[in-house]
Amino acid sequence: MRLVIWLAVVVAAVCTWVGAGERQRRRVEARSEVQSSTAGQKAGPGRRRLIFNDDGDDVWNEQASTPEGFLSVRIAPLAGTHVEAIFYCTTESFNLYTHQSSVAELFTVRSGPFAHNNVETLIKQGRDCLQIVIDFCHERGMEAFWSLRVNDIHDSFTPQLLPQFKKEHPEHLMGEPGDWGKYPPTSPKRYWSFVDFEHSEIRERTFAFIREVAERYDVDGIELDFCRHPVFFRPTLEGRPVEKRHCEMMTDLMRRVRTRAKEVSRRRKRPLLIAARVLGTVELSLSRGLEVEAWLREGLIDLLVVSGGYYPFSTPWEEMVQLAHRHNVSVYACLSQSAMREERGRLECWRAAALNAWNCGVDGIYLFNCFDPHSPIWRELGDPVELACKDKVYYLDRSLGAVGYLGGDISPRPDLPPVTLQMGKPVPLAPLMIGDDVAAAAEEGRLTGLKLRLQFEQVTGGDEIAVALNGDELRLTKPPKGLTARPGTHWFEYYPPPALLRKGANSLTVTLKKHSGTAEELRLNNVQLEIRY
Repeated sequence: MRLVIWLAVVVAAVCTWVGAGERQRRRVEARSEVQSSTAGQKAGPGRRRLIFNDDGDDVWNEQASTPEGFLSVRIAPLAGTHVEAIFYCTTESFNLYTHQSSVAELFTVRSGPFAHNNVETLIKQGRDCLQIVIDFCHERGMEAFWSLRVNDIHDSFTPQLLPQFKKEHPEHLMGEPGDWGKYPPTSPKRYWSFVDFEHSEIRERTFAFIREVAERYDVDGIELDFCRHPVFFRPTLEGRPVEKRHCEMMTDLMRRVRTRAKEVSRRRKRPLLIAARVLGTVELSLSRGLEVEAWLREGLIDLLVVSGGYYPFSTPWEEMVQLAHRHNVSVYACLSQSAMREERGRLECWRAAALNAWNCGVDGIYLFNCFDPHSPIWRELGDPVELACKDKVYYLDRSLGAVGYLGGDISPRPDLPPVTLQMGKPVPLAPLMIGDDVAAAAEEGRLTGLKLRLQFEQVTGGDEIAVALNGDELRLTKPPKGLTARPGTHWFEYYPPPALLRKGANSLTVTLKKHSGTAEELRLNNVQLEIRY
């Protein structure tokens, strides 16, 4: 009898184990399908589903007068979320920081928007803001990186942030204060406080900042943020690609950083990782002096963070993923609050942008300028399997055009809205990237809503516009309200068959077939796809 009972127990245990294993296998397969990577594996110790970039403004908060108060502003509520690494930025401008330094200036101003600057207050209590973040992360098994904005220019328009170094060395700057009023916001020349990395003194000082943090703080890594204000050499101000010698200057700096990181790693017997945040494509980065391919080939970085986050739906993540994974380097897609404002700031849009990146094989998501620690994005965006089952809204990014503090136009594609429609001429748009398998969801009965919306400007009730999705023309199922003979801006709605949509790239072509307005042409401003489960 006991033998029978024992056999029954064993069989039940085996079945339970097999069932659990089967569930785990299915989950792994599902995650593998969503997060497919064509080559390579993630490099560097530690798993980073989400990386939180903290720009350091929390130290100015009135609550931040104690370590506990400082952490409560942004960081403490992130415990238990998908965030597994915090990249803490102490940069106020070049040579001005909020961490203790013997080679740079300490930001101690307490006036205007910085009236509650607690930098010195925390130091007097025994730890600066960077050390507090490091301790918090290490107590919870998270990674702590120091984030260096390589060429920050907030001091161009915020006088309190102008360091003494720049006052004493105007010869190292690319402009002068009068340029702020002399040039338009679209011109990089307006942002006069860029330092010029062609000067060896600037590169030496940058290396000194990095060396000191590497040797003084027990950080897990150092990020060189080349994206916040990506102007390093004078040709960029003039709308030209930099020269080869400029690229070599920056690559040489990266070699020195890697050499020092290896020395520190050997001494402390654990890795000091190097991360770099670069522009969204290899070509854009190279045009600014950043030889990403050379850095990867020479093993100069461990983590590659891609883009400034301004084009969350159209950055070609797979290009950088395939390149970096060939060299066993982790890749993180940067999504920024700067691009996810107003209607695009909805949770459904964050989900869509993140799932697109996961489907391109990224190793995690890097969030920039996102400072609400209670937002659900911190508990959702790090799991592509769960994201695949949630409501989403996909967009075509709108081109920003020329932006001065970004050094001009950093659009990853030339065919983004707004686009002009001329009579009888089909206009192919940038691919609409979709991370969901819409057709499968419809077959399984999980899909409850699917709507494609296009916003036109200067459109009237007498206009006829053809929209083709993946080669099939769609029928206008819901004309916009208020269409009259008077030109206006309206959303046109279509309900495409689920089987027509593809997971990945979807083509859209728009043609103005009939036009009765006073304007000679129409403009397409926005495209969005709404998916409901």
